[in-house]
Amino acid sequence: MEAVSSPVAPPFPYAGQLACLVAAMIWAGSVTLYKKFGHGHSASALSLFKNVLALACLGAAAAIIRPEWPASSAACWWLMASGVVGLVIGDIAFFAALPRLGAQMTTACQCLAPPLTAGIAILFLGETLSGLELGGLGITVAAVAGAVFFGKNGGSPVSGMPARTFLAGLFLAFLAALAQAVGIVIARQAFQETHLLLGTILRFLPATAVLLALQLCLYGRPALRTFFTSRRQAAALHLAAFAGTFLGVLLLAAGTKYAKAGVVATLTSTHPLWIIPAARLVLKERTSWPSIACTAAAVLGIGLMFLRR
Repeated sequence: MEAVSSPVAPPFPYAGQLACLVAAMIWAGSVTLYKKFGHGHSASALSLFKNVLALACLGAAAAIIRPEWPASSAACWWLMASGVVGLVIGDIAFFAALPRLGAQMTTACQCLAPPLTAGIAILFLGETLSGLELGGLGITVAAVAGAVFFGKNGGSPVSGMPARTFLAGLFLAFLAALAQAVGIVIARQAFQETHLLLGTILRFLPATAVLLALQLCLYGRPALRTFFTSRRQAAALHLAAFAGTFLGVLLLAAGTKYAKAGVVATLTSTHPLWIIPAARLVLKERTSWPSIACTAAAVLGIGLMFLRR
């Protein structure tokens, strides 16, 4: 891909960074709702359900706003490719790593996404990071990793695990982080000439089609009607899907359009930190002092990214 020579100016200073930060907070709330109300549904069914609901919301919004198609068809293809890479390959690898490494280690490995994104963006987009951004990136990544490790307990989630299972899990977790990084970099280029709403639809359409095909091949016809059996569960899951997949991804699109790729990956990867207060309030989980310390360190890292250079 060619380097982004003239990125689109944000509507106000740090609009992209703020969008990414709010998206991370929304995702934390959504993950908490999925954890509390998502029992009885497979990961693939949940992914397909949230994508279908998001597409319905995006389609309704597009019918009202009527965004213009980009002048270049190449941008459409790049956005669709980013959706397949980030929303299909990344999600499948992530969910495959979960039973092998556990939630804490798998999520911690996603902290590799920011440096991977920054490195890919430097190589292919010609982006550079200032000293403050590099410092904030390093502090935030380290703090997120620490918060995930110490969030629930002090023991290692991989202690006593067979080497083969551990290495397979590490490979899948790394693949998930790499897919997220590549998806962000590809979308960063294509969003420069595409309306945010239309670009998000173009990312979701092929991703949802691939997820539906996989669901049909592996599990048969998806039983999405099971999401409506309990009113309370249905309301919570619809809220989680609407907020996390529709609003969250739109905010991510805005961040990808207006902020540097490495900064986007770093700020959006802070969602495990925001899960700490959400889980304490909703799931009644205890918060350890190491998690609080890591949260404070991550806030410091995020603050460095907002300082003017």
